[in-house]
Order: sequence, then C-alpha cells, then structure tokens
Amino acid sequence: MKKLTSLLAILFFATYYSCSKDTTEDLTPKTDDIYILQNTYKGPKENGVIQLYKNGAFTDITNKENDSWGIGMYINNNDVYILGTEKVEGSEEKTKVWKNGQELSLPINSNIHDIAISGSDVYLLYREYINKTSKIVLYKNNQPINITDGTNDATPTKIKVVGSDIYILGTVFDGNHYVVTVWKNGVATNITDGSYNAFSNDLVVNNNEVYVLGREYNGTTYLPKLWKNGNEVPNFINDQFFRPVSLFVKNDNMYVTGNFVKDAIRTAELWKNGEVINIGGAINHSFVSNVFVKNNKVYVSYHEANQFKKFASKLWLDGEKTDISDGSTDTYSQKIIVK
Repeated sequence: MKKLTSLLAILFFATYYSCSKDTTEDLTPKTDDIYILQNTYKGPKENGVIQLYKNGAFTDITNKENDSWGIGMYINNNDVYILGTEKVEGSEEKTKVWKNGQELSLPINSNIHDIAISGSDVYLLYREYINKTSKIVLYKNNQPINITDGTNDATPTKIKVVGSDIYILGTVFDGNHYVVTVWKNGVATNITDGSYNAFSNDLVVNNNEVYVLGREYNGTTYLPKLWKNGNEVPNFINDQFFRPVSLFVKNDNMYVTGNFVKDAIRTAELWKNGEVINIGGAINHSFVSNVFVKNNKVYVSYHEANQFKKFASKLWLDGEKTDISDGSTDTYSQKIIVK
C-alpha cells in the first residue's frame, strides 16, 4: 500500500510540474523592437516636432509650440534617451536630452554633439568655444573632463563607452590641417597623418577593434574613408560623390550608409564589404540616416521625396521597403535602433 501511495504521489508531482511548465512557458516567437527617431512638420509653416517611432506607434517628444530637431538616440535597457535641440521663441537654440519623454536637467544647454549611457552613468560629448578656437569636453554625470586643452581647434564627433573604456572621435587642427583623432580614456591616437584635411563621421568599437568612418582630401577632392585600427580598409568606396553617414560592424562585416550626390539626384546607399546597394529610388531625392544589424537582418532608416514634394520616413529591411510616415507632411528619419 505504501508503494502504491508513493507511486501515486510521484505521478501527481510529475504531472503538476509538467502542466505548470506548459502553462507558464511563452512559446510565442520573439520579434524585434524597432525604434526610429524622426523629425516632422505637422503642417505648413509649423515648427518642427521630435517624434519617436516604435513598432508602428508614434510618440511626440516635443510639441509644435517650439521649433525642435532630434539629433541622436541611445537606448539603455528599457530607457530611451533622445538628444535634440529646441528653440523657444525669442531665445537661442538649446541642446536638450529627454529620457522616456521627460527633459533632463543638464549642466550645459548648447553644443552637445553626442550622448552615451553606461549603467547609471550619463556621458555628454560637448564642444566648448574659447576665443577663436574650441575644445572637446566630456561631461560624465554633469562633471566636466577636458579632452583637449583649447590650444588647437578641436571638434567632437562621437562617443562610445565599452566596459570601462571611453572612446571619443573628433578632429584636431594641427596648425596646418585637420586630423581625425580617437581618444581612448583620454589618450589621443591620430587616424590620419595631417598631410591633408580630414573629417570624421562615425565610430564603432567591436571586439577591441576600432573602426572610423570619414572623409579625407587627396589634393584634388575629398574621398570617403574607412579605417580599422588606424589603417585604411581596402576596396572602400573610392568615389568623391559618396558622402558617408553611418557605420555598423557585426561579425567582421562592415556596413556603411551614405548618400550619392551627383547631378540633380541624391540617392541613399548602403555599402557592405565592397558591395553597394541603392536604398532610395532613382527618381526622387533620398537621404539615409543610419544602419543597424541584428539577427542577420539589416535595417536602414532613410527619408525620400514623394509625388507631393514631401519627404517621408522609410525603413529598408533586407531589401523590403516600408513607409514609416504617410507622406502628407515632411518627416525626416534621424536614427534607428533595433532591440
């Protein structure tokens, strides 16, 4: 009898555990969350409004009472940080940061070029003007850290925080030319040699490899450049009409977005490991914002002119194009992040 009782008890708990697991386990396929920062004008002669798009829904970050423009976006866990500018009537344009739609209190109100978040730390990349030059300053949790001393003119571009390492991309005037420079924890490394002017667009740190996107003069014209650990990446776009915009590196694959500017048409393009793909159409102007890669899917945000002479935000996903806005008013995509 005891053996029978024990066997029934085992069967009961096994059945209960199995049923509990079946009822609590979510077998629904996980889908990516797509965030797009865009700027929109809701009517003729209206002020600009910063909007956040997530999976088909729009949230206004600012209202049309004050003219505003979104610059960048950073997502940390479930918190969405947006960097932008806002101009209150009768005042100067101010740089602001919104966290989940709420404006943050900042130690500075202009010339913030980029933002990064690591844990509870907030980093602001700032350009401070001193007489006729400017210097790069990093604010960490509202405390300033001088990256350059103001002796030579310097302009910040991007900041990346990887673990305990802080990478900053910018350009410094060496007395003759502008030199693309990367600072790692305050230590500068020149990416270009100063023979000609060079300017930076984007920075990626992947598996301890440092990638820089920019343009460099060659004595005749400016050419797009991609550097890995200070060395030029071969077989990059050798075309003066290509204007690089953003960079993404995944599994040793390099993705670059840019705009092909020639004759009367501007065309958004994607470059991947030597292959150029047209994102925009061949008839209407199109301008790319950036590229993001997740789960082997390539996402590109851009905006394109339509038959009503309005710019409409769009998403390019592995060759498939989706309208983000309806095209009735001007909307300009600025950044895409996929989680």
